[in-house]
Amino acid sequence: MSTQEASSASSSSSTAGTPGTPCWFQIPALDVSRAKAFYATVFDWTFSTPPDYPASEMALFNFPGPNIKLGGGIVRLDKVATVEKPVGQDYEGENKVTMFFWCDDVEKRLEKIVEAGGRVVRGKEKEGGHGWRATFGDTEGNVQGLYSLQSAST
Repeated sequence: MSTQEASSASSSSSTAGTPGTPCWFQIPALDVSRAKAFYATVFDWTFSTPPDYPASEMALFNFPGPNIKLGGGIVRLDKVATVEKPVGQDYEGENKVTMFFWCDDVEKRLEKIVEAGGRVVRGKEKEGGHGWRATFGDTEGNVQGLYSLQSAST
């Protein structure tokens, strides 16, 4: 996923936001083309394809208006991490809508999450050529994400 590209595509700003500000959300899909058609029909959304990913794997939202600073996209489900619980229990993971929050340092923020009773779902990993991302579980079983620009936490 290219959060930086999504932000650039959906807002006039291409710089990091204030830590804790929502910056990206993704909708998982088994079929990106089918999901694009659904959201285009329901909300009149348009999409673009990031240069780092094929159209079959990701479609970025093109939000209307220059003041929207949130990016996002439809991401093919097999490209999204999942965390399975034992059989008989509900699943938990990124195969639900996931909100990503800006932070200055992904690793330090993950430490705070664990100290506060949360857990790391997927540790710090490079995201395209732009930044770092990670996902975490909160105390209520929700999975959310962290994102920082590469220069902010390299």
